[in-house]
Formats: sequence, C-alpha cells, structure tokens
Amino acid sequence: MNSVLDHISDMLPFFLFSVPVIILSRIISIKQMRKKNINTTIHHEIGVILFLIFIAGLLSQTIIPRSNEGMTGIDIENFSEFFIVNLIPGKTFMSDISQMQNGNFDIFLIFFIGNIVMFIPVGFAVPLLWRMPIIRAFFAGAVLSLLIELIQLPLPRCTDIDDLILNSVGGIIGTLLFLIVRKIFPKFTDQFRVKACG
Repeated sequence: MNSVLDHISDMLPFFLFSVPVIILSRIISIKQMRKKNINTTIHHEIGVILFLIFIAGLLSQTIIPRSNEGMTGIDIENFSEFFIVNLIPGKTFMSDISQMQNGNFDIFLIFFIGNIVMFIPVGFAVPLLWRMPIIRAFFAGAVLSLLIELIQLPLPRCTDIDDLILNSVGGIIGTLLFLIVRKIFPKFTDQFRVKACG
C-alpha cells in the first residue's frame, strides 16, 4: 500500500505543474472553437482538464526515469541496469506471481493491478469527451500504451509487452464502463460533448 501512496505523491508535482499549462491551452482551444462555430460545455471542459491532468501524472510515472530509491530522477551509477526490454508475453506476470507467493504483494499490486487500473480512465474518458467510432475508443488505451512503451525504449526504463497487454485490458474495461454509463445515463454523457452552433 505504501508503494501506491509513493506513486501518488510522486505524481503531485506534475499535477500542479500541468494545471496552468492545461488551462491556458483550453482557453486558446475554446477561442478557436468559437471561430468555427462550435460550442463547448462546462462539463466537457472540466472533463478535458481533469483527463489531461491525469495524463500528466500517468506520463510522470511511465516516461521519466526513476532512481533505485523510487524518487523521480536518473540513477547515474546504475544507469545501464535500467535498460530492460521484455518481448515475451506473460514473463513479467509470472515473475510477479512468484514475488506474490513470496509475500511481496506490492509488486503484484503495482505492476499487475496498477497497469490495468491506471488505463481505465483512458478507455472511459476518450469516448466520453470526443466523438469517435466505439471501436477506436477500445483501442485508445492500447495506442497510448504502445506510444509510452516505444518512448521508453531509449530511456532508462523497462519496456515490457506485458505492460502493453495489461494497459490495453484497462482501456477496454474503461470503454465498457463508458458504454454501460451511456446506456443508463444518456443525458449525463451527452453533457460532455461539444456541439456545432446553428
């Protein structure tokens, strides 16, 4: 549980830094939308801002190199040890199961459950905030995860196909949740859509 809290506390500076940048970008975007006769809603803007803040926190945990102590930064002394690539599906998962059997539940919680849960908001928010065929929404988590894994290749991070699989599962769960919410509360989900004027 402490590992989860450590990750959340590591995200906080990135949340705070991203807020003014995101709000400024949304102000510019709204002005451009008005020129094109497109109306946004307060629900849409709050949703986009929260989603982008979440993405900033997500990227802070997946892109930025980390030291052995778990703090954000690069451990120069053991720099080469961070470059790990796993292209064998299930390899990391089996390793996590082994760690869990040895009593290390944090590994399973962070790397298995965490990889699924942190992409559920992606699968939910993308179809909620932007109009697209639902099949594209199903792939939103997978595409974002693939981009992250590719960016990690030249960085002192671990690039892992199991991460891609678990992230994709999380994205699909998020999209299924969106479909359920839209079915039950269609008026609620409609509030998050922008509309053309006239």
